[in-house]
Amino acid sequence: MKTKTLLISCPSSHSAQARAQQMFTVDVKGHGKPVIFIHGLYCSSEVWKETVERYQKNYECHVLTLAWFWG
Repeated sequence: MKTKTLLISCPSSHSAQARAQQMFTVDVKGHGKPVIFIHGLYCSSEVWKETVERYQKNYECHVLTLAWFWG
């Protein structure tokens, strides 16, 4: 599984880009058309584990982990 940290471009502030790095990460599995999975309020990206296992054969699954949602 590849893990990517996406940056939100903000030309006026490098500190905004640093904060964006801490906001979420993206795990990528599979090949094909991209599909994005976002977890709910009180859970983590683990909620998508079985779904990603099923669809990664035909799709590139991007599983977001939002740092401020779960805990």
